[in-house]
Amino acid sequence: MVEPAGERPLPHRCGRCGARWAGERTAHCAAMCHQTFSSPSAFYLHRVGGECRDPASRKLVLRQRAGYEVWSEPRDDE
Repeated sequence: MVEPAGERPLPHRCGRCGARWAGERTAHCAAMCHQTFSSPSAFYLHRVGGECRDPASRKLVLRQRAGYEVWSEPRDDE
């Protein structure tokens, strides 16, 4: 992903898929699906029995952040 000029740099990066993100609580699933989540609790909701599930099927909502997208719990006010 190329960051648009003038936007803040995204300090975190997955070395396997190249995804970039910011946020101290943001979680990325580097093990399997390479989806990014707004919090550890959203990350754990997508894992069932040690396997990744489609975040939408787990009632997570895709939200836009500055330069990247995250799956989050519907109740999160972001």
